[in-house]
Amino acid sequence: HGINAVALLARAQRDGVAHTASARTAEIAGGILARIRNAWQAGDADYWDIATAAEAALALGQDEAAELWLHRYF
Repeated sequence: HGINAVALLARAQRDGVAHTASARTAEIAGGILARIRNAWQAGDADYWDIATAAEAALALGQDEAAELWLHRYF
């Protein structure tokens, strides 16, 4: 559910809606991505994790990393 929060916070920020958690968007996305990287390295990442990692990478502006996660997904 964390990646959905990231998407909503990013949208609110783009729309000019002030929120106290908006500053944490990158922190939340980075935490999600780190957790999934660890799961991937341990061989424990499922397809939902991989798709979520792609979303987190996009939220962080890491387009090439997002592309890699999508490649892993497909």
